[in-house]
Amino acid sequence: MKQSKTMLLIFPALMLLFASCHKDTIKPNKEATEYFPNTVGNYWEYEVYDSSQIRDHPNFPRQYNVKIRITGITKLVDNKDATVWNYEYPWGNEINYYRIENDTIKVYDTVRAGGVAYIPFPNIVFIQPFFNGQEWKSNALWTDSFYVKKDTIEPFKNVFQIRRKYIGQQTYYHTIYWFSPQVGFVKIYRDEINMGIRTSEIWTLKSYQLK
Repeated sequence: MKQSKTMLLIFPALMLLFASCHKDTIKPNKEATEYFPNTVGNYWEYEVYDSSQIRDHPNFPRQYNVKIRITGITKLVDNKDATVWNYEYPWGNEINYYRIENDTIKVYDTVRAGGVAYIPFPNIVFIQPFFNGQEWKSNALWTDSFYVKKDTIEPFKNVFQIRRKYIGQQTYYHTIYWFSPQVGFVKIYRDEINMGIRTSEIWTLKSYQLK
């Protein structure tokens, strides 16, 4: 048990060390007209450092790129619009659905987007515009809290660090999002345990094209 607790501390420390040593190569590009970019045609590419602990998978840590494209608008099961975000991984694609209602940004995976009972419970909820000291909790079935503080991620000066802590049944998420208005997420740190499987990743924005 003591060894397990030690590992829980070591892995996040190593991940953040990598993040601090990683050389920023991105150059600021055209900004979006929206505070939270959510227009069809928007594109982001991230470099991912992945040190997840998955049984019988010896190929960790590893690095790869993920491309995200907003490809269209569709209606979810409640007959309301959401934008389609396509995540292109080296091994295949995943889809998320984003919906902005007033100040609330709701993110759904394909499971929650397709069930009437799940629509009131998005996978992630953000409240915009962000500000230093901001806090909120989502209406998730378990504990899901967010805290915001002002930050800087070179070369972006106007950045908000959004810390998420989710505690559920056999599930723990500690996620940090670095968001720059009219650009999007410039870095993401994920440390998650779900049914005994640990995911540890750092996503760093490599390039982007916005409408």
